[in-house]
Amino acid sequence: SYFVNKPIDEVTRQDLGLSFIAYPEILATFKYAAFFSIIFFLMIINLGLDSGFGGLEAIYTALADEFSIIRKYRKSFMALIHFILFLGSLPTVTYGGMYLVTFLDTFSTSPALMLIVFFEAISISWIYGMENFLTNCNQMFRIKPNKFWQICWKYVGPAIILSLFFIRILLFEQRI
Repeated sequence: SYFVNKPIDEVTRQDLGLSFIAYPEILATFKYAAFFSIIFFLMIINLGLDSGFGGLEAIYTALADEFSIIRKYRKSFMALIHFILFLGSLPTVTYGGMYLVTFLDTFSTSPALMLIVFFEAISISWIYGMENFLTNCNQMFRIKPNKFWQICWKYVGPAIILSLFFIRILLFEQRI
């Protein structure tokens, strides 16, 4: 904000422009700008790869647990998943790609994900039952969680998630 003589809220944005416009401009003012820019973009690439690998392993593990044939052809299945995800991501590199990424970021993550997690917490602690869940924990980890965790899983967690969901809905700001 000092170099452009504008307030900070006019210089920075909350979308992807912060990572790919504002930070590189800041890095350009450093003494060894090229070095810090390389480090910054290597960090961004590393974060993306790490998230991608985690997501792919989650998809593979869930499907391989259900269908044993997938375990037999792991490399082919992973290649198929990569190809499908590649095709699905192609629209993000078109002229309207930034709008699509912003749309997905705004509407597919926070509120929807919180609602899904809320119903997962309710289904495990209330529908499946806390006693069944504690028995499963005991079988897997050889310990029975104490009352603190039981209260957190049954009451505190769902209450916090539902509160955050309503706060997100009430404070929603359209960015598109």
